[in-house]
Order: sequence, then C-alpha cells, then structure tokens
Amino acid sequence: MSRQNRVLMVFNAKVKERKQQLQKHGRGAVPYSDYIALTENVDVDYIDRETVDSTLWARLIRRFVGYAVALVLVAFVKSRKYDTVYADCEPIGLPLAFLFKLSKRKKRLLFIAHWLTPFSRTVFLDYLKVQKQIDTVFVHTLAQQTVAIARCGFTSKQIQLIPYQIDTAFWSQQAYEAQLAKENRTQPIPKKPYICSAGLECRDYGTLIKAIEGLDIELKLAVGSHWSHTTGAGLEGELPPNVKVKFYNYTELRELYANAALVVVPTRDVDHAAGITVILEAMGMGKTVISTRSVGQSDVINDKRSHSRGDFKRISLSTFLRMFASDELSELQTGFYVNPGEVEEIRRAIAYLLENPEKAKEIGRNASLVVNEVMTVGHFKDRVLAHVIGATYVPEVFPETVML
Repeated sequence: MSRQNRVLMVFNAKVKERKQQLQKHGRGAVPYSDYIALTENVDVDYIDRETVDSTLWARLIRRFVGYAVALVLVAFVKSRKYDTVYADCEPIGLPLAFLFKLSKRKKRLLFIAHWLTPFSRTVFLDYLKVQKQIDTVFVHTLAQQTVAIARCGFTSKQIQLIPYQIDTAFWSQQAYEAQLAKENRTQPIPKKPYICSAGLECRDYGTLIKAIEGLDIELKLAVGSHWSHTTGAGLEGELPPNVKVKFYNYTELRELYANAALVVVPTRDVDHAAGITVILEAMGMGKTVISTRSVGQSDVINDKRSHSRGDFKRISLSTFLRMFASDELSELQTGFYVNPGEVEEIRRAIAYLLENPEKAKEIGRNASLVVNEVMTVGHFKDRVLAHVIGATYVPEVFPETVML
C-alpha cells in the first residue's frame, strides 16, 4: 500500500490480548477475529481499547463515558497523520464524522454499521447531517442497506453490502474433533437429544420455551445466569426443568453446538441482524438452524420451503446468497426461517427436524459449505480492504476449514 493512503483503523476491542491468545493456543483453538485479520500482513496502523487504557487522558474519559467515546477522541486526535480512517462500528464512525465536519478535516471515513435506526445513531444523520463526511458504510444485510438509503439519507454509492463473518477454522466439526483428540476424549453422547441457542440481543426465548412444552427434549441456553441482563429476553421468573441456562466460553460453546440436535435462534421482530453471529457459528459447525425471520434477519439462511401447514405467511427465498455464493450453493437449503412470535410454527419445525435427523444433517452440511464459501474472516478482510486500501490490495489465501 502506498503511504499516500495512510490508514488508521479503530477497533472497539483488545487486539493485542486476542493476538496473544492465538499465539499461545493457535488457530482452531481460539477464534480468529476480523480485527486481527485486518491488521496482519497489511500496512495499516490501529488503535483499540488497549490504546485507551495506556493513555492517561483517554483512560479518564473512558472511566466516565466508556470506551466508545474515548476511542472516538483518540482517533480524532491521531487522524491528523492519516488519509483514511476505518472504524469497526457506527458508535465510533458517526461521532468521528461529526468531529471531522466541525473541524473541516478532510478524511476518507469508512465504518461498519450493524444497526442504523436507534436515536443515538439517527441524531447524527437527521440533525447533525454528517453523511457528506462519510465515504463508505459497510452493512451486513439487505434490510440495513435499504434503511441506510431510504431512511438515513445515504446514496447507494456510499453503502456497501458485505456478508458478516466467522472463523471457520474454529467453528467447525473438524476443529472440535481436534480438540477432543488433544484432550484424549471421545465425543460425548447426550442422554437425550437437546437443542440449544446462545446470546441475549433482542432474543425471544419465551416463545421458544413455549414451543418445546411437552417435547421430550432439553433446551440449553448459553446466555450466562438467567438473572443477569436478560430483561425482555423471556427468561424472567422460574424456568421449566428442561431448560438449562449457563455461561459457556468459546470452546464450551463449540462443544454445545457440536452435540446439539438443532440450533434455534428466536428473536424479536427488529430491523437489524440480531442473532447473526450464533446463526453463522452453528452453520459453520454443520448444524441446521431454525431462526426467526425478522425484518432485519431474512437473507442469511436459504429456506426453500414453498409452503407450511397452517395460516402462517410463507417466507421468501433469500436473494442475499444469490449475490455472493456460486449458483450451485445458492440453491441449497441451509436452514429454516419461522415468523416472529409463532409458537406453533417453531414447534412444528423442531418436531420435523427431530423426526428426520438425516434431513437435518443434510441441511447442516449445506449450511457449512455456504458459510465456508461466502462468510469467513478471510472473505470479510478481502472485501473490507478492497475499499479501505483500494485496488493495490492483494487478497490473501486463508486456511479456512470446509466441512464436508
């Protein structure tokens, strides 16, 4: 990369800490993050939470208003030396755009936007009018692409749709089997089939719990203790005896997925891709995923079913994969979508897949193939840097794992 395009990257994470974990344990033992990929073998500089922690004035700001604000201010101060600034989230990108507008500082600003419609974001767009200070906004779903253009005042040239990502060298059956071999263990056989889910953001576990009433199956939820930060997720009060809630670290979560019959991701009907990380992790593990088809989550899973029993509105075939996957893979069934809050529809989907385990395995294999072709960390790095650095960027070959 020519130093005429000096790039500063801003990450709301601790990059060095994750790099040390990877160096100690290796790929496949610790998830490889996008912020690691974007800073390796590339001529860019970066700041992160560790930069804030090592800077006295920034540390004081962080103490009162948090890391995001401190990172914005550190990035603004340091940006004088750079031509291009990239941020990994809109709570950093939008305030930076406002500071560039106030200071009349001309920079190329690019950032990822996961969710553009909360007031804390739209205030910068509706009232502070920072759109012209932004070169590119990366979004992960067709819904947010539409929101950015139709609601937020961006032009189509400013918005780039790029798929979300996971590390398929970690989230794979092969990596799990390697872990078992290293620990001299055999894969455990559950006493009874279980389904699982993970995460808290905009979740609707209350609907899922109702859907499994009377089924001879356990539900395991990787959401920490059910009394901590779960308001609105449907986990308040006493849970049924077949619902288990606990905290899982990365390797424990991988094992949870590996031995599950299904992974179900129930969410509220929100306009961003809540649940996408869990969906892709499970798909990478070769698991069939049942997900709520919310306004914002309707294009990652390819559900080719043309009808369902009952009076439920039929979901549409994803066009997202047609844009990024090969013709062959874009036609594969990769999971099930269900409508928001529909207890009976979720129940029927769960029951069908439990009664047809070979079909579930086939769909899981399809899902893993698609994730490996379209939504790996390596793909994400190439797509982002093609815009951040430009035509001089040469894509790398990443050791992604494909589940066959």
